[in-house]
Amino acid sequence: MTELQAFPDVHTLAVHGGEGRPHAYHALAMPVVQTATYTFANTGALRAYVDKRDVRDKYGRYGNPTQREVERKLAHLEGGEDALLFPSGMAAIAGVLWALLSAGDHLALSDECYKQIRQFAQTVLTRFGVEVSTFKPGDLSSLERAMRPHTRLVFAETPSNPFLTVTDLERVLEITRPRGTPLVVDSTFATPSTNGR
Repeated sequence: MTELQAFPDVHTLAVHGGEGRPHAYHALAMPVVQTATYTFANTGALRAYVDKRDVRDKYGRYGNPTQREVERKLAHLEGGEDALLFPSGMAAIAGVLWALLSAGDHLALSDECYKQIRQFAQTVLTRFGVEVSTFKPGDLSSLERAMRPHTRLVFAETPSNPFLTVTDLERVLEITRPRGTPLVVDSTFATPSTNGR
């Protein structure tokens, strides 16, 4: 049974979805874990972690049980496979760009996306050998002109801030999918989905 079948009402899913049971210390809700370091019961437990036979937390910088619980809950609410929390939207977007782009790649970027993203792409990414061009979200022929044989990512924001331009994502996908180019969308101003409903 899927989480959605178990909790068909989105409000119930928001409260109970993605949670492991039972919680530590028999708590009703997931306790907030505020430690930076974690212990291992013995050398065998440490060895199992190092050999990747046991997935667990080791140090707060790399993960935290409370953070993972929130990520699982967000994934369930959005109908996704997984979710990641970042300390800011800019950190999330920079993380995605660093993960998906390499020297020699091309990024097609909406010219109405968050200004700091454009600055990051046009100053930092270009220093590392990523070519960047922009397109107008309301004129997708400009996206077709911006595409290159080495375009590895298309980045759009919809609705855009502050102009509230809505990008036709279905049309963008008609351009990117045949090329196998991933589309990343910043939807800060959009309402989250309600699990496909």
